[in-house]
Amino acid sequence: MTSPAVPGDMTFEEALARLEEIVACLEAGETSLEEALQLFEEGVGLARFCRSQLSRAEERLRILAEGPDGQAEERPVSGAEPGALGDLAAREKSVNE
Repeated sequence: MTSPAVPGDMTFEEALARLEEIVACLEAGETSLEEALQLFEEGVGLARFCRSQLSRAEERLRILAEGPDGQAEERPVSGAEPGALGDLAAREKSVNE
């Protein structure tokens, strides 16, 4: 079974909201087996999309810079709030559980 493509114009927030709808629908247990399988398949695609978007965001927030000792060090981009990625990762984890 292959997961359907996520629409190219879908944002992370839209995908996450749709994934939450799917989870609620499946948890309610009021769908036929075929519909449940279709929803699950859609959810897998959305979860992969969201995970990919989170990974991209994390990479964008990191830069490599030369430290005072001449060694490369990793530090957050100016203006990025500490813990922001942890909050996103925690939200993704709660959706995947």
